[in-house]
Amino acid sequence: MKKFVCVLLGICFLFLAAACGRPPRENAGTGGGTGGGTEQTQPGEDDVPTMEGEPLQLSPQMFDNARVELGDTKRIGIVVEEEEDTELTGTTTERSYIVSFNEDGTFDKITFLFTSTDEYSDGTYRVTQEQIEANPVKLYVTDSFIFLAYRTGMISDYEKEYPDYEITYDSNDENFVIDRVTGKLFSLKEIKRFRVVSNSVVKCSTPATNYYRLSVEDGALTVTDLLPNKNIEARFVVEDKFGNCYVQTDSYNGKEGNVVYGMNLFYRGSDGYVYEMTEDIVMAFSLGDTYLLRRYGSDGQAEQNWSANTVIGFYNKWTMTTDSYIMLMGSSVYVFKPVSDSMYYFWYGERTGAEEVVSEEYLWYMDGAVPVAPGMIAAYATYGTGLSDQIWYYDMTDTYIDDRVESRNQGYICDRGILYTEGDKAFVRVEEAMGTTVYELVLTTGEGGKTAVEAKLYRETEYQAEVITIQPLN
Repeated sequence: MKKFVCVLLGICFLFLAAACGRPPRENAGTGGGTGGGTEQTQPGEDDVPTMEGEPLQLSPQMFDNARVELGDTKRIGIVVEEEEDTELTGTTTERSYIVSFNEDGTFDKITFLFTSTDEYSDGTYRVTQEQIEANPVKLYVTDSFIFLAYRTGMISDYEKEYPDYEITYDSNDENFVIDRVTGKLFSLKEIKRFRVVSNSVVKCSTPATNYYRLSVEDGALTVTDLLPNKNIEARFVVEDKFGNCYVQTDSYNGKEGNVVYGMNLFYRGSDGYVYEMTEDIVMAFSLGDTYLLRRYGSDGQAEQNWSANTVIGFYNKWTMTTDSYIMLMGSSVYVFKPVSDSMYYFWYGERTGAEEVVSEEYLWYMDGAVPVAPGMIAAYATYGTGLSDQIWYYDMTDTYIDDRVESRNQGYICDRGILYTEGDKAFVRVEEAMGTTVYELVLTTGEGGKTAVEAKLYRETEYQAEVITIQPLN
């Protein structure tokens, strides 16, 4: 079998760090650059034997008494390797692997350590991924856990083409979770269909919609229902960086331990704090309106004296997407809804107290605005410029007020493309006949030492044209 291509499906950053300087690639048929074939081992593990004989079959118990050691790995992901049979020309097989990525772009396949004891002192042996009769098809990493899904079949074409789509784990696969502290693996067969909504919370949709919080206690995985009273509806859940959990409900305000319940919106800012607001904050139709905006501290209580430099992205029920956000810089507040149907969705205000924001001015026309970092946005330069295909940056830390709030520090980023965000990062996607190119928008230093934004190559996808050859009938 001749190995000829590695397709990178996705990268998860174990420490939620910024993207690396090298773009991950999805170029089917390129062959080099992203590959590696070594198994990852840890110091002192060279004497651990590799089990031979019967393969590890797909089942909820396949990782009993197993653990994973990731060491100082910063990034992990799934790759698909295609192999061509040299004897049967044109015949290919596929297999996927969980890998850790090195700084030079190569990767190491992760191995699993099995033992008959909790202390991992006796009978430890290593199982390579080639010995597992199943393929990893989904991977999601949070601060506390790594979620995995295995199946006997391969990753779908859709999953290959869109590796960053919202991952839902369902009962058709075998789902597992790894505790990042101990490296222990647990089966999630009891939860059935779910998706990960925050660091340690999953939303189960079968047989009913419930939010569960995961924790590891005394070596066992505990899955706790966040709202046992089903007469109250849980609508949304978010966690802050301190370990507090916030549940939006339809009819209840209260606090139980480190779980806060409320009927307003809870969202986590890029600074790790959770903020509470009402839905009308994105619908400022007149200046002088007052809106609720408060921050919760490490004790899960609303703070009375606070200042922030953060971006808060939140769900917009009118567009049914997470496409609106608030940018806080001290007491200054900017609210953006990136659509071009009305200027009234873009406004500037000031915090007048611990819980109040007053809208004061409209912003200049910044269509499709997305946050690059607190204080810096990117948007389409459309109004009055004749440059509808251009994307510009606007520094909101350097503004003045004329008839609208405008930025003194602004400039060109690139021509055309589709602006969007994923997590706390901003991107431009450029579609062409033979491929898709994605650029990450990153901060840089511009003229006069001022902060600027540049588009940095992040990912390329090449599409192969289908060619059909038809022979004559006679």
